[in-house]
Amino acid sequence: MKHKTLFLLMAIFMMPLLGCNDDDNNDPGTDKLPVAAQEFISTYFNQYVVSEVKVNKTENERGAIYESKLYKSGTKSGSVTSSVEIEFDKNGDWRDIESLVDGTPFPADVLELLPIAIVQYVNTNYAGIGIEEIEKKAYGYKVELINDKELLFDKNGDILSDTQSGQGSETGNGSVSKSIEEFINTHFPDYTIAYIKNENGQEYKKVYLKNGYTKSYKIVFDHEENWIEVEGDDDFNLPVPESVMQLLPGNISGYIKSNYPSTYVVEVKKKISGYKIELANDVDLLFNTNGEFLGSDDNDQNVDINSLPASIKDFLATYYPNILIREIEKKARHDSNGKMYEVELVNGVEIDFNQDGAWLSIDGNDRELPESFIQTLPAGISLYIDTNYPNAYISEIEKENNSYKVEIIRDRNDFELYFDMNGNFLRLDD
Repeated sequence: MKHKTLFLLMAIFMMPLLGCNDDDNNDPGTDKLPVAAQEFISTYFNQYVVSEVKVNKTENERGAIYESKLYKSGTKSGSVTSSVEIEFDKNGDWRDIESLVDGTPFPADVLELLPIAIVQYVNTNYAGIGIEEIEKKAYGYKVELINDKELLFDKNGDILSDTQSGQGSETGNGSVSKSIEEFINTHFPDYTIAYIKNENGQEYKKVYLKNGYTKSYKIVFDHEENWIEVEGDDDFNLPVPESVMQLLPGNISGYIKSNYPSTYVVEVKKKISGYKIELANDVDLLFNTNGEFLGSDDNDQNVDINSLPASIKDFLATYYPNILIREIEKKARHDSNGKMYEVELVNGVEIDFNQDGAWLSIDGNDRELPESFIQTLPAGISLYIDTNYPNAYISEIEKENNSYKVEIIRDRNDFELYFDMNGNFLRLDD
């Protein structure tokens, strides 16, 4: 962390000149900032006084041009109690926020700028330890705590690195093979690798690409180095490349172009059972392995975890206690299956609940569902699977028409089994 003793002394000296009235944020120096930057300061730092604005001729390593310094004085003593430096890019979007007073975190309201999963991670693992710096990266965020811990997250809030300052690597913990490199060069020729993360040992490899300070893609490869996920960014109008879409069954692109001509694909997930496509307008489309359309999911409203029914929060705490939430969506009204809430975790697991908070479906994204949850199902389900499909595991389950639809995976092959509500086997869906 930088020490700004000289700046603090100057700020204290200048306080009688600057004053502390409501017009302080209209200091002439503030006028040098883009309107978006001025609005940012008035929204998140409305109790601070702008003491300095510097405009650089070229962008720094974070893509920032504007540097602003702010301070907040005590109500009685007039001494500086908090001071921050905020960097903005040419459009007035913040790139870095740093506390200039050792041991003093910046306002808690600033955490609203971060994905909910980041706030959860910090509160869970570093309760009571404030944040003194946040830096935007092309692929996510770098967060520094007042105890000098440095944390790296992707744009969704998935933790990438948790290390002491000055240790570890900001490029990740893995390397790419020739085949992965060829995939990247073919479909993302203008991008370079910004970060690599090996997940679950060597089972999955996440590769984050960047072009400049804001453009980034995430690609996930399985243990055989096959791509299974490509994620763009609707905030920066980065669709999944057309060359990647051409790797899918052709009728998928045809369906999207016919039914959603005014939007684009922002994420593709390739699963054993088919494909999940997310559009930039927050519509999710499901297709089978042949590219035949299965259904859609229109997301209506993003909500906060605190607004969830207690039963949903208890469910997540019980069966996914260490997994952070990527997104929570609440439908304006429940659909034909009764779904009201959809919770997506950072590991790709998606869980649907009804308006009372009872689970309706759990999609493990080809991962095994928790054994503690499986034990809550009728015993006949596990008994039948263990007997007839040894070494298989349950990756997805859905309550459907007074029955359970259970997807199991064995030797990278998937099977859909149906059971009644008492756990009696009904049929195999070919």
